[in-house]
Amino acid sequence: MNNMKKLIIMCLVLFVSNAKAQVINWVDNTYNADITVYFTNYKYEADVIIYKTEYKYEAKMKPGYWWWDENLSGGTEYNKLNIKTVKYKYQADLVVYLTTYKHEIKLSQEYLNLIEE
Repeated sequence: MNNMKKLIIMCLVLFVSNAKAQVINWVDNTYNADITVYFTNYKYEADVIIYKTEYKYEAKMKPGYWWWDENLSGGTEYNKLNIKTVKYKYQADLVVYLTTYKHEIKLSQEYLNLIEE
């Protein structure tokens, strides 16, 4: 049991150190984007359900929490998740639904793999 706790802690530390923060940087071109997303109005269509937080520190520490500054967008940034929004679902890497409730966050393995890259 003790070894299992150590293994879980090591995995979490490795994930946190390798994963991009979920601080969002909006980009204009697909070639600058880490991922492309389509925002849907329906939960049942979404690959992931994301909560937009008001606090930047939450986005850095918790998967499924996104933060972005409404006044900033532009070039590619290393520590941020560079996202391009697309007009059609078939063009997107992920279909995203933004929720207003933290308990509704739903993540897929595909999303976790994308933010790890």
